[in-house]
Amino acid sequence: MAAMSLEQFFETYRDTIHRLYLASDAATWNVSESSFATALWRSVERRFSVDQASFSRDNVIHFLDSLHIRDVALAVGCLLGNPDAWHRFATDRPFLKRHGVTRRELRAFKELSLLGYVLSRHQFLAILMMIREPEDG
Repeated sequence: MAAMSLEQFFETYRDTIHRLYLASDAATWNVSESSFATALWRSVERRFSVDQASFSRDNVIHFLDSLHIRDVALAVGCLLGNPDAWHRFATDRPFLKRHGVTRRELRAFKELSLLGYVLSRHQFLAILMMIREPEDG
């Protein structure tokens, strides 16, 4: 995909970004539409950088519509250091239990997020796999 600036992305997909922003309830976590759009742009850049042939307006909109948009808003809220977003994330017991996340790991992720490294639940899981010690066996 030819690199698309954030400004071009926002202009091209303004209606979709706004629709998703409202649906995500991002304002709950004090996430601005601009910060939300930046997270969407990064996701699009990552997704279509490996599959340039499928880059089209329709495919980008389809991809954006396929995202768990409330999770994106929550992740951005965590990234921005919103304590309510972190509380919500840290108390999402089904998610944490499903992945066996310990309190130590959760503290480590909070620190990483403050440094700007954790942007989504998928990145959370990828980093979790890297920091966990292999089990004896």
